[in-house]
Amino acid sequence: MSKAAKENKNSGIPARFANLVDQLTDLGEKRIAEIDAARIDMQVLSLISPGTEKLPGEEAARLARDANDSVADAIKRNPKRFAGFAAIPTAAPEKAAEELERTVKDYGFKGALINGHCRGRYLDDNFFWPIFDRAQELGVPIYLHPTRPPQQVVNSYYVGNFPETVSRQLSIAAWGWHIETAVHIIRIIASGVFDKYPKLQLVIGHLGEGLPFMLERLDSNL
Repeated sequence: MSKAAKENKNSGIPARFANLVDQLTDLGEKRIAEIDAARIDMQVLSLISPGTEKLPGEEAARLARDANDSVADAIKRNPKRFAGFAAIPTAAPEKAAEELERTVKDYGFKGALINGHCRGRYLDDNFFWPIFDRAQELGVPIYLHPTRPPQQVVNSYYVGNFPETVSRQLSIAAWGWHIETAVHIIRIIASGVFDKYPKLQLVIGHLGEGLPFMLERLDSNL
């Protein structure tokens, strides 16, 4: 058993993911071998959930800078195989915009990744819009990556007459991550972000987080 697997044995991470931490943190030859095996030509590296979004501004800024410097180093070693999405200190939007610009201009990063809500606060709030402003100015996208819903949502929606392990998976990868991200995107659209920043690019994954299947209904009702 790997060191990471031992550390995660009692952490609630499903056994099938026991080696995932090792895989995610390897930015060298092991990862290259695995993406070769998967027939992936290039992989975009980024700091995923919970990322910086659960931290206050100063702490988030330090983590973002360290993560981005590590990614930049990995890209430098394998520039034809890796690209980067910046981690940014979302809780401090002006600093986040500066870090996005630094990584794009100094390292050639392709955009930024934001892990959902920022301690219960969503990106439709004007407070965060300096990030959108800078992304549009730089011409790079922001990938809105899923994160766990706020605890009050978890308590209301995903705690029920079933085991805690079921509750946890419902609140994240089985359902909650994707519904949470879809609602976040709808909030951003409804707030007028794209009216103010018409060239802004947002990226979402996982089959569009369910939104493509509901677009007609959303359009007709909103």
